[in-house]
Amino acid sequence: MRRDAFISYSHQRDKQLAKALEHGLKNLARPWARRPVIRVFRDTTSLSANHDLWSSILGELQESRYFIYLASPEAAASRWVRREIDFWIANRPMERFLIAVSAGTLVWAPEANDFDWSRTDALPPTLRGKFPAEPLWVDLAPARLGEKYSLRQGEFRDAVATLAAPLHGRTKDDLDSDDIRQHRQFTLVRRLAFAILASLLVVAVGAFVVAWQQRNEALNRAHVAASQAMAARSIEVADQDPRTAAQLALYSRSAQQTSESTRALAAAMEANRYVARHLRGGSNTVAGYTGSAGGYDTQVAISRDGGTLAYYSHYDPAQTVHVHDIRTGTERQLETGGFPMGTGFLQLSADGGLLALEVWPNQIELWDVRQATRLRTLEAGDPSQLANAVDGIWAAAFSPSGRWLAATYHTSGVDERQLAVWDARTGAVLSQGASRVEELAFDEGERLLAWEPGRLRRFATGTRAWTGVGKPRATGAEEEVQALFPDGRALISTNSGSTTELWDLRAGRRQGITRGGGLLATLPAGDASAVVGALGGEIAIYDTALRSQVTLGSFAWPARSIAVSGDGRWIAAGSTDGAVTLFDADRARTGEALASDVPKGGDLVSHGRLALRVVGSTTEVWAGTDDGGGPRRLGILPVEFEPGDDALTVSRDGSRAVFVDEGDRQFTAQMSLWDLRTGEQIGTRETYYGHDVSFETEDGVHFLADAVHVVVLGRDGPLLIDTRSWARRQIGDEGSGIGAVAASDDGGTLVLLNITTNTIAVWRWTGGELEKVREVPYESHGAEFGADLTVSPHGDKVALIDDDGRLFIVDVDSGEVVNGLAGNGGDHAVFSRDARLLVQPGRVGPVVVLRFWDTSNAEAAGSWTVRQSSDARMTLPAGDHLVVVASDGSLTVSEVDIDAWRHSLCGLLDSSRPAAPYDRYLSGLDIDNPCRS
Repeated sequence: MRRDAFISYSHQRDKQLAKALEHGLKNLARPWARRPVIRVFRDTTSLSANHDLWSSILGELQESRYFIYLASPEAAASRWVRREIDFWIANRPMERFLIAVSAGTLVWAPEANDFDWSRTDALPPTLRGKFPAEPLWVDLAPARLGEKYSLRQGEFRDAVATLAAPLHGRTKDDLDSDDIRQHRQFTLVRRLAFAILASLLVVAVGAFVVAWQQRNEALNRAHVAASQAMAARSIEVADQDPRTAAQLALYSRSAQQTSESTRALAAAMEANRYVARHLRGGSNTVAGYTGSAGGYDTQVAISRDGGTLAYYSHYDPAQTVHVHDIRTGTERQLETGGFPMGTGFLQLSADGGLLALEVWPNQIELWDVRQATRLRTLEAGDPSQLANAVDGIWAAAFSPSGRWLAATYHTSGVDERQLAVWDARTGAVLSQGASRVEELAFDEGERLLAWEPGRLRRFATGTRAWTGVGKPRATGAEEEVQALFPDGRALISTNSGSTTELWDLRAGRRQGITRGGGLLATLPAGDASAVVGALGGEIAIYDTALRSQVTLGSFAWPARSIAVSGDGRWIAAGSTDGAVTLFDADRARTGEALASDVPKGGDLVSHGRLALRVVGSTTEVWAGTDDGGGPRRLGILPVEFEPGDDALTVSRDGSRAVFVDEGDRQFTAQMSLWDLRTGEQIGTRETYYGHDVSFETEDGVHFLADAVHVVVLGRDGPLLIDTRSWARRQIGDEGSGIGAVAASDDGGTLVLLNITTNTIAVWRWTGGELEKVREVPYESHGAEFGADLTVSPHGDKVALIDDDGRLFIVDVDSGEVVNGLAGNGGDHAVFSRDARLLVQPGRVGPVVVLRFWDTSNAEAAGSWTVRQSSDARMTLPAGDHLVVVASDGSLTVSEVDIDAWRHSLCGLLDSSRPAAPYDRYLSGLDIDNPCRS
């Protein structure tokens, strides 16, 4: 192959320079899209593996048009370089011998037409006298010293151009210009390529961003849709299945925080108001051997002292009895090894220490609950030849001490039932024989009460003698006795026509009756005034006339068994599909009794966030506590408060009070400062003339955060008053158009309602001064006739309900206003502590209805009904609670915090995840477990 140039150099010294020179010669003035037009030989890159190296070099020398010698003392001393030069001298023209100096000295002596060999050390002596004229040579020593081997470096580029010009057969200037032009074209093309790539990258990134946004939007829509669907389903099933309603509400909130999810949480809280714990969910299946009309057995039992709950269900694959400690909430299991087919009974002793369980027809196991050990097995007759194995044990009861256990049962070869009484400590039979007994109970004297058709008999365990009790009564042929009061006072029975009756056995008369279907009922041992019953899937408390008083909750399937503690507080029920729930009936009472030193609701006057009681010429000041407890007295003032005329405010720490007493003369008012802890006045009273303090609202005066300044609505506008000197000044230029004033709990935010300009002005107390931070217009034509203005505890939101019932909620930081419809009436609305809920109490007869609004969009978020035994006279805000005080001295506390609702519902559930078919709402969505700690 023909070569344009052969580079000869010292490998020891100039390997990198030779490589750079080769690259420069090939690429100078080369069109960027073409291969190199100059072919250069350099042994390192051009020779293939060959055992005869010299012959290969000679072949390349013969084919090369130019010889480029990298001159240096090391190259001049190299044997191989001298051989290459000798061959060129002997065979090729010297005018094509080019020199590039790498190091050393080259000096041309014009007078001798040769190099000055006394001073030249970079050439081998064999070149002495071989040049007919001064050869072409360039100096690469500066480039080598700086290792600047780029064609964009001036010195190196100039040297390469000088050497390349004869190779190209062109002038150096022409070659240089061509290289510059090619470089510019390359730069232009490269920039264009970069621009295209950048544009494509921008388009790709933009497409990715759009796709990601669309994906997020689609995912967000899916979350919103799932949240709304689960919320709607939760509200729909709340009355029939509170457990599932709670699960769906929690997952609705976890999927997306919507107003629908808030409403579902509120509804779930209402539906689970009396639930202490959902211990087991339903299976949503039917029994394999009873068909669709029946179900597996589920049984519950509660000890008389209310400390222990036991339950089992054939839907439980572990086939164990669960023992739940009601006081601590802990649970453990008894490995019983199996349950009977049909209706195996379950009983607990009064103290919850012993458990009796029918593990097979007519076989009763006694367990030590605390030690979780089986004590013994009792045999009730011979069950091997029973015509119907599900008959088995008919009724059973423990004596109060747990010593005696009685049961009626069927046995083979005998038509009538049998009755046996055992000593539970030893297993010995105290009494056994044929009996028509249908229901059993022990009284407090350890005597057994046994109901036979038409009569009640008593068995004394000491004398083993039977006696009659009460008056006999007629008994229907198809009557089944469900429950017997332990002192023999009453019983509950149901006949084949699904009529349930409550009988007073002492008087021999019927007390109550219901024909609305078979009522599964039981009687608390210590409360003869109430009946606990289940009608279908609804669990309720009934009076002695069998009229439903309070519905505690419900199941999706009919109740299978029901149990109640002796005092009637704890109620457990198990449904046909295996669900088990524990209810707290105390929550269904009319309210907790106030302490004896706390006034009743009828004696208290609601005054904003305070409650006042006037006693003679003094006024007691009460307030709610942050933990939702009953009212606490802050102090007593020696002044007589007149509702509708006077005003009063208390500092945030509850230590100081400002009392504004409307004067006898028109347009006068007296203001005084008091120490609430001592009841003593601080300083003197101040009388204001011509500044009529407005008492249109009961909360007409407000302490600011420094506990020194107060704001009062005067005739000419709002006044800022220093309680140390009673100096006053107008607030801004608000004027007399201010119709209402409100402040946050912390006193840091003040809000003024201007009914002339229809604006809400927000002021902040910072650095000892009031500063207006926001003025928001609102569209209302009813605020001038009365308005309820309230500020969230930390001043981040403001709510206005005008006289037309329209609701306006202002976000102070953003100025955004959302509108809704709150309706007319009700007490002063209050915010929850986190300002996510607005709550307005309203009275409907003897009950209070709490209505909720989602403050993010002013949409309704549900309502609760607070039951009271008599008129609920006052609603008192207290932290995240509303305390309703009744005139009979009872109170009901309601928590109004969304996170607290979520926590409460999670605490009720055995599992937070909704069962099928509700998983369809969650399919394909990554939704966090709402109850994960």
